[in-house]
Amino acid sequence: MKEVADYMFVCEKGFNRSPVAAKLFLRMAMDNGLEITVGKIGLNIEDSEEGDLDVSRILNGAKLVFTMDKDLVRKATRSPYNVPPERIINLNIPDDYSIYEAAQVRMLEEVLKPKFKPYIDEIQ
Repeated sequence: MKEVADYMFVCEKGFNRSPVAAKLFLRMAMDNGLEITVGKIGLNIEDSEEGDLDVSRILNGAKLVFTMDKDLVRKATRSPYNVPPERIINLNIPDDYSIYEAAQVRMLEEVLKPKFKPYIDEIQ
């Protein structure tokens, strides 16, 4: 069973965008002397190791849930997950990045950094 983290990052399968986002957010927090936990998860259950109830528990246990696009916001706020909309941050990141290409990971990180800064500042 997956543990609940302070901040969860959600994409379709939990393989590309959300792992990069989670690692970057954690690194930015640590660089600012913050101790937090982050996690990543996919909402495409057919490709996920987690079941609906476990995913709901994980998402609802987080302080904030960062989704990569508006479709994921819709999924996260509906049954069976029912995450309150005020705890969801839509990052508007298209599924155009591959973690297998270093240049694309760097591009994704550059897009995410300014989006994360206000949340890192708020934690402090």
